[in-house]
Amino acid sequence: MKIAMFTDSYYPTVDGVVSSVSTISRELERIGHEVLIFAPEPTDGQKVEDITKGGTYFFKSFKFRHYPQYRTAFLPSKKTKIIGSLGVDLIHTHGITTVGLKGLGAARHFDVPVATTYHTMINEAMNYYKPVPLPTGIIINLAVRYIRFFLSRADAVVAPSRPILEELVRIAPRMPYAAVIPTGIDTARFHPHGRGDAVREKYGLGDSPLLLYVGRVAYEKNIESVIRTMPLLHDRNIKLMIVGDGPARRELEEMVSSMRLKERIIFAGFIRDEELVDYYAAADAFISASKFETQGISMLEAMSCGKPVAGINYRASTDFIIDGVNGFLFDDNPHSMASKIETALEAGPEISRNARRTAEVYSKENCAMSLSRLYSRLINMDLSR
Repeated sequence: MKIAMFTDSYYPTVDGVVSSVSTISRELERIGHEVLIFAPEPTDGQKVEDITKGGTYFFKSFKFRHYPQYRTAFLPSKKTKIIGSLGVDLIHTHGITTVGLKGLGAARHFDVPVATTYHTMINEAMNYYKPVPLPTGIIINLAVRYIRFFLSRADAVVAPSRPILEELVRIAPRMPYAAVIPTGIDTARFHPHGRGDAVREKYGLGDSPLLLYVGRVAYEKNIESVIRTMPLLHDRNIKLMIVGDGPARRELEEMVSSMRLKERIIFAGFIRDEELVDYYAAADAFISASKFETQGISMLEAMSCGKPVAGINYRASTDFIIDGVNGFLFDDNPHSMASKIETALEAGPEISRNARRTAEVYSKENCAMSLSRLYSRLINMDLSR
């Protein structure tokens, strides 16, 4: 099959959506499909990594004012017209804003099936990144209406986890077809035998217990609550390392300074993908307090590395973490979080083995095959509209 992926987020931005598109594209090509990428063009002369053999096509884009790492491609474009000449069998959108909307339009124009993966709870993102100066309640209401409009017009909606699928069914009950297909992780690369000695030496960690966060440093990730929980931990030698970058970093650094936690909390910044395994290896446990996740790829990567994960008892975390079996779930309060962090840091080898077994279920190979079966189903269906 020849698949055109339309994504609202792409290199040089690095986030969960970009990682998903990259992983999915490579694995689909490995099993014999051809993948084309349609994405916003880089801005300010930034270089972009072309990850596909089939090529990448860019739409003219502009920085999103409220989050400069992202670009929007809202201008009309004739680029989608090449879909007809490329012989595309199916369009898969990763996002439902500007480029996603172009993908939906191209699918309808050329009468090919369209699937969309719902990666981001954009209605909740409006709490942090309002695109227009209107009351937040009005913007959220409009966002929900738009989500309903978009999803009801896709031939299939892919949710990365069951809790997200349940939410989407409530928002858009007229979706023609919906399925849970997570983004797979590279369990061969993220493995329990990594070496974290160099990372520990670089940051002077010694034998200190290390709690790790990996992901965007953004307001919706609720990193602030993890920082506020640090003083509640009984062992004052426990360190927190925050790997990633984003719009909330400066504010969080100022918060750490004001709380006099600079000796215990490390902002490592952006780390290249190939180095991440060493950071997971250096850690004793992983933390995610984000209620925003649709899947939680970094949590699964940590589990694939055999690390005990403490995740908030909400949405995606509950889809793969079984409390006390392969990880730990905490309630949305500092004392519960502190307790589960300490339990995770002290967890024995059985938790690590179970975490790894869980991650293997979410391998990129398994998930790509599920996606391939969905594509075949859509192509062979009568999609009379």
